[in-house]
Amino acid sequence: MNPHTPKEKLRDSVEFINELCAVAKNVPDGRGRVFRPLLKYDFFEALAPCVQSPDLRIRTATALIISAAMEHDAAVVRSFISAEERAMEDSPEDQRQPLMASLVQQFVADPDLGMKTHLHEIIRQLLDAEVMEPINLPQKMAFIGQFYEHNMDDLVEPFTELGALDPLPEVLLLDPTKGAMYCYLCELLGMFVAQHTYHIRAYLIRKNLVAKALVLLRAKDKYVVLGNAALLLSFFSVSLLTPPAVFVPFFNLKKKNQRAFGFSRRC
Repeated sequence: MNPHTPKEKLRDSVEFINELCAVAKNVPDGRGRVFRPLLKYDFFEALAPCVQSPDLRIRTATALIISAAMEHDAAVVRSFISAEERAMEDSPEDQRQPLMASLVQQFVADPDLGMKTHLHEIIRQLLDAEVMEPINLPQKMAFIGQFYEHNMDDLVEPFTELGALDPLPEVLLLDPTKGAMYCYLCELLGMFVAQHTYHIRAYLIRKNLVAKALVLLRAKDKYVVLGNAALLLSFFSVSLLTPPAVFVPFFNLKKKNQRAFGFSRRC
């Protein structure tokens, strides 16, 4: 993407491609006819800066285009991300923002709840090991390993911020957008625990992420607490070696809310 492209022209171009993807969905091999020519022109590389555009319309259209590409052939998107990461490792002087980094950082930072929802779904689909091509196990492990090496720290940054709170608030107040983001993060991490056991176990221990996640049990909003409780239970499922005292707040909360709808059923 040319950095000097006027914002209006860029917006029109991205929204046109998005509309083309929507129309092509109803045509046999329509999206294939759309994406195959675009891939010859470093299409996904050009989309990366659009993900972090200040213009919400550009960001939204870009997210929808990537979703359409994932629906058409997720393997192509993963292959591009892997190749891009390898190329940037071989060329440290390249200062471009990779597509996966753009998706993760914008998911955390975007003030719009709709965009967070789109980006959460894209990240979930990209890292869902159960739907990756089963015949390419080495490629699957390499893709997941690249994510943990280059992007996982950015994804869990909100939990790192919770761990830095001093003193801890008695009640954690979150605005609706941030509360939804933490719920999405809990869902993603729960999926990682179930599917990325080799990578996630070492990461959780190294980053002390369990103790940081416990801070969310202080949230005022019950939906955040329930989402976090489900995540903590998934930590138990992989026999995560954690000091027993770390989970005292969790059990205290269960006792306090044992009659609350949904809480005792999950716990």
